[in-house]
Amino acid sequence: MRNDLFEQIDQEKKELPKVGKKIKEIEKYSFNFYQQVAILIMVIFFFGGIILGNIFSSCTSGGIYGTHCVATQFNIFLTIITWFVGFLISMFTFWLGHIVYLLDRINNKLK
Repeated sequence: MRNDLFEQIDQEKKELPKVGKKIKEIEKYSFNFYQQVAILIMVIFFFGGIILGNIFSSCTSGGIYGTHCVATQFNIFLTIITWFVGFLISMFTFWLGHIVYLLDRINNKLK
């Protein structure tokens, strides 16, 4: 039974895609300025969310008689909100870039 399982795994396993092959697939796509800006915005908002989550940390426990924070922790809520806003802005910008790309293709076909 044990050997059958390993033989079945050997028969059904697939090779992982190579990085060079995936890069060649991506290189055939060309992004216009708006689409490149959208990718850059998403990267900036991703790291910005992590930084904001660390800077504006949340208070986990306060003192009994005071309003001082005794311990703070990473503010995941602020990070997720920042990521979501960045995702929306980058999707809108990427969508705008895709419309410009389609209009440019239509214009080139009409010439």
